[in-house]
Amino acid sequence: TLGPGKSSGSKPEGHKKSDQVLLVLDGEVEGEIGHDTITMRKGDVVIIPAGTKHKFTNRSSVDAVTFNTYSPPEY
Repeated sequence: TLGPGKSSGSKPEGHKKSDQVLLVLDGEVEGEIGHDTITMRKGDVVIIPAGTKHKFTNRSSVDAVTFNTYSPPEY
C-alpha cells in the first residue's frame, strides 16, 4: 500500500536478476519505468524486466494498493 504522496523509493532502482510484475488492486500510481512515465489505475498490470530502473508514486489523495511478484524471488 502506498499512501498519498508516497513512493516506492527515493529514486528509481532495478532488480538485477528478477523480473517484476505489478498489478494495481486499488487507486492509482504513477510509474517511472526506464525512460517512460505511465499512470496506472485499478486493474492495470505491468511487467518490468530485470535490471530496468523503476519507481512508483501515489500522486492521488487516497491509498493505492498494488500486488507485486518477482521472478526469480527478489526478497
